[in-house]
Amino acid sequence: GEERSVEITKPAADFPAPPVEESASIESEAVVLRGILRYANATSSQKNQIRIVDSDRKSHTIDVPDEMMNDIVPPMWDTLVVVEGLKKAGKIDLQKIDPAPKE
Repeated sequence: GEERSVEITKPAADFPAPPVEESASIESEAVVLRGILRYANATSSQKNQIRIVDSDRKSHTIDVPDEMMNDIVPPMWDTLVVVEGLKKAGKIDLQKIDPAPKE
């Protein structure tokens, strides 16, 4: 009537392979966009996002890290900017944003 603990072992080959992380299997591509900062959304229901409208009037949505949102939107609102980001699975993550050089 005494309780005993025993270890049960199984060969590694009997365990299924761990799942491959999606982020590891999806390649990212560096992108550079030039356009006017026309939209910003920092609501809690969505990620922080901005939209850039390029010279062809095409809108590009870019996800922005929390710590950058307040620094970029007020001074660059409605101005021509250059955005560098990583495009992965159809989404662009902001890496850098600067005012576009005067031509």
